[in-house]
Amino acid sequence: MPCVRKPTKAEALNLAHDPRLAPPVAGANPPPAIYGLKEYGACSLADVPDGFAITQVLPGCSLTGINTEIFTEKSASRLIGAIQRDGLSLIPWGEIHRLSTRTVNRYVEVLKEFCDLHGPIFVRAGLVNVEGLTLAHIADEGVFKGHVVARGPLRNEHYVVGEFLEHPDPYESGVHVLATWSELIAHDANAAGTLEFFSRE
Repeated sequence: MPCVRKPTKAEALNLAHDPRLAPPVAGANPPPAIYGLKEYGACSLADVPDGFAITQVLPGCSLTGINTEIFTEKSASRLIGAIQRDGLSLIPWGEIHRLSTRTVNRYVEVLKEFCDLHGPIFVRAGLVNVEGLTLAHIADEGVFKGHVVARGPLRNEHYVVGEFLEHPDPYESGVHVLATWSELIAHDANAAGTLEFFSRE
């Protein structure tokens, strides 16, 4: 049987306060969150200086996590250095991928507890407004260890939906959930034919 449970307003607000549903924010020490309740559900909004990061608990016990803060110049440069290099506009793909994986795992863990989840559950991941931007991550091995590796620019936005039907669900981690999504994005970036290496500073 599909598990469809509509939380009451009180339950939605309590869920929004669960630290595992904290807004998706990069970094080891996430900023404090502001909590709210509206007619469509509850939310927690991270107190970030630029952009925004939010978790929404919506009817049907669906969860939405959005982060634009990681794309801002101040945040991105903290992760990969200058974001304008040789005519390329860089985004911190390594941290975006890690943040997405952690967020999916946290959200699914809470849904299991709240719904006694048996399925189905759908995970939709995507990037928006990324056309023309270039993926960048810090190499952790090889000759260019510690350098910024840039691939791109991206030509499209990419979305993928993962579905889970059984309990226990057939995945080990968010890496599995987002594997197809990551492959689509990496293929798009590689197709552009640009591979550059930069100093992190």
